[in-house]
Amino acid sequence: MFIAKKRARFGLKFFVVCEVGTGYIADFLIYTGNGTVYNPKFANYPVSTVLHLMDRFLGQGYCVTMDNYYMSPQLADILISERTDLYGTVNKMRKDLPPNFAKEKIPKGDVLAYQRGKVMALKWQDKKSVFLMSIQFIMQVPVW
Repeated sequence: MFIAKKRARFGLKFFVVCEVGTGYIADFLIYTGNGTVYNPKFANYPVSTVLHLMDRFLGQGYCVTMDNYYMSPQLADILISERTDLYGTVNKMRKDLPPNFAKEKIPKGDVLAYQRGKVMALKWQDKKSVFLMSIQFIMQVPVW
């Protein structure tokens, strides 16, 4: 990889699945650009990196936590069908989030949440807005 603004501009890009308690690396993938080989079972999915790494854990009730780079409502729908929980931050501009979700103004410390089936999208206001998505939910919130 070449990233012009980094101090070390050349490097390797790894995608890693780790166990949260110990940091044990369960699986990894070295990114090689367009030549990266993914599991053919997930070739038609735009979130194939996550599904490739999670393949042996899907359908066993595990929980995946990730940042907003990969999190999306589409991935949440796929993981629901695979009986896998999901938590993490989500990019406010992702397709299929509730309409005006990012633009709604709420006071500092308040929470705005929407639910679609088992998927919950949540906005928490601190100094800046924090956007989260989860498959599990514990309260009833407006449907989007």
